[in-house]
Amino acid sequence: MIETGLKLSKMQKPLWNLIFDEQKKDKEDGNNNKTRPRLIYVMIVIFLEYFSWGLITMPTITFISRYYGRYTFIMNGLALGSKGFISFVTAPILGRLTDLYGRKPYLLTTVLITCTPIPCLLLPGPWYITIFVFSGFLGNSFSIVNAYAADITTIADRHNAYALISATFGASFTCSPFLGALLSERYGNPTVILLALFISLFNLFFIYTLVPESHTNNSAVEPIEFLLLFNTIREFYTSLKSWKDDYIFKISMVVFFSSLSETGQISCFFIFLRIIIEMSMSEVGMFIAYVGILAVLFQAFLFKYLINTISIKGTVALALLAQMIQLFFYGLCFNIYVIWGLGIFLAISQMVYPALSAAISLSHTNEEQGSSQAVINGIRALCSGIGPAIFGIIFNFFGFDVSADYDNPHNNVDSIQFQQTNIEMEKIPEKLLIPNSTNTEQISRSEFLKIIPGPPFLLGAISVFIAFFFLLALKKPKIPGKRRHSPRTQNEDTTTLLTDHSEEE
Repeated sequence: MIETGLKLSKMQKPLWNLIFDEQKKDKEDGNNNKTRPRLIYVMIVIFLEYFSWGLITMPTITFISRYYGRYTFIMNGLALGSKGFISFVTAPILGRLTDLYGRKPYLLTTVLITCTPIPCLLLPGPWYITIFVFSGFLGNSFSIVNAYAADITTIADRHNAYALISATFGASFTCSPFLGALLSERYGNPTVILLALFISLFNLFFIYTLVPESHTNNSAVEPIEFLLLFNTIREFYTSLKSWKDDYIFKISMVVFFSSLSETGQISCFFIFLRIIIEMSMSEVGMFIAYVGILAVLFQAFLFKYLINTISIKGTVALALLAQMIQLFFYGLCFNIYVIWGLGIFLAISQMVYPALSAAISLSHTNEEQGSSQAVINGIRALCSGIGPAIFGIIFNFFGFDVSADYDNPHNNVDSIQFQQTNIEMEKIPEKLLIPNSTNTEQISRSEFLKIIPGPPFLLGAISVFIAFFFLLALKKPKIPGKRRHSPRTQNEDTTTLLTDHSEEE
């Protein structure tokens, strides 16, 4: 079966051609090459969208802490959780509508809604939190981008396309938070917010003028149906049917338990490195860039090799194993060299999502790509609220405030002045911050962090372990459009990519 996978790899395009080649099936229409769908279009869209959000990471923290003070963590958790739940409910509906009406109009809408909260950071009061929460109704562009990629790629190339999209997402976050913090320190928060807003507006202009439609549904659907309430309700109940499929359910559980750990880790990892591991600001920036570059390289090159040799299921298993290892040792280790070494495993773990996206895509027809991708993206959106809340609660239980002003000169870290976050913590020795309390129980909990620095990471490792068991229970899906009497077809290619080769030998 490995030889079969290598034969299949010969059918795949080089990465350069995959990114820039136009969709072949459009050659019969009257469009010129400039208007044909290409993967590069949606890669640019994803990069600009998340680069703009990365820039305002520190201004957002400053804004929330300024208006909510000691309730910063609670408000941030409520906002993320509420938006995540809304996205979880509405993402399958949105995905189904893209299957009916096309990708481009909804891609434009989702990017617009996603970026709407950015200018609200310049307004006083609860506008930012409110708009951020309600953006969850339509702010789910990633599933549409994946569906767009499925429309314009062959089965043999689809997993590589998802890896490139995921790598682009990682590249956008590699340097943008650090760059935004530096610009904010030098020019102020309003300048950074306006820059992010300008990038978002340029992204909308790019989609409207240059990004072509990739999907046309053959069934006649009247546009006026979109305005009818019963149509939306109908699409909601249609999306619920996907959960009855055993294959979709198990993949969804893998996504849930792995994303729960991933989002929780991301939410507090920056402060964990600054406070408990005692990295300087520049060291944290270098570490983030180091992991980001590795993740981009692994997804662009190693990912393709793994899919062709050990299948999608084997690749997910390897990535989950790497995620478990890094979470387990981040939960136990103080050594700075081990922290950097585990960055390799952290980068490998980023291959989970593109591999699962490919598995979902290959088991559905082109007319179902939007709704199928929206299911797992909705779950990831839900986890983006639950994960940070769980990790934050556990850290707070052990006396470590993940929303603390970790750059305040009263703390035991380098006094690099960021924004005026008014949450202060008392300085204590021996690599640990605890709340200003004489309560014996609180002190004993805080002492626990001197032995085990990252209790939530250990819980995250258990969560990934559960995801691993769901992956082992995953069986081969029903390949859409399978034909009985034919030579090697795309369905056989799909089976080759999805099947764990070790099971067939």
